[in-house]
Amino acid sequence: MNALRRLLAAPSLIVLAVAAGLLPALAAGAFARRSAALALGPFATLDDGHLLAYVVEMVADHPSVVLPATTVPAAAAVVPAVLLFALTGGIVERLRGRAGFGAAVFGALPAVLVQGVYHLVLRAVFLLLVFLAVGPAPKAVAYPLLGLAYLLSLHASDVTRVRATDATAGRFHPRLAFAAFREVLTRKPAATATAVGLGFATLVAAAAAGYLAVAGAPTPPVAARGIAAVGMCIGLWRLAVAVERETA
Repeated sequence: MNALRRLLAAPSLIVLAVAAGLLPALAAGAFARRSAALALGPFATLDDGHLLAYVVEMVADHPSVVLPATTVPAAAAVVPAVLLFALTGGIVERLRGRAGFGAAVFGALPAVLVQGVYHLVLRAVFLLLVFLAVGPAPKAVAYPLLGLAYLLSLHASDVTRVRATDATAGRFHPRLAFAAFREVLTRKPAATATAVGLGFATLVAAAAAGYLAVAGAPTPPVAARGIAAVGMCIGLWRLAVAVERETA
């Protein structure tokens, strides 16, 4: 719960996560609505509950709008995660109870980007090894283990990002990303279990938001956007777990 207290002690981060989750979705929805209205003309009778369904139908009937109608919603789904990743330095500083958000963002960004690349390579190797190890097992066993491996790699990514914000000479070295995996797999199992649970909750929130956005009515569109924003907050909580395990 110390990680949660860290997050609650920085309400500006919660506001940031909610804004990052809601604003791109609102912009994408407005763009999709406008594109549909232009394509369908006087026949555009759209309700927010089925907006994505209308977009799919519009794309099928009007191929010329495929690019804008698909690119903008896809970007809206990616932008929040990319934004919070880029702001890692400032977010970690706030979770540590320190000031200087802007300076921390720019100071840590190069190392965070470099370590992000290292981590992706190690994640691919890690997941491949797990896949090869569980391949002979029944699907009922193999799939959950692969899912667990992915969630562990998410926490390793958080630990890597936190360590990359420290102004040390080794923060550009690949051993930092490797050490984060070793930390997650061999030390502080309680923190790792918490992060895995939060990672699973993040995926559930993303899946629920996507389902509600596609299913539409009777669920209001704000529900999907709200769940997406909650997922962003859970992601910050997961990062706070990494901060806590590095300072405890």
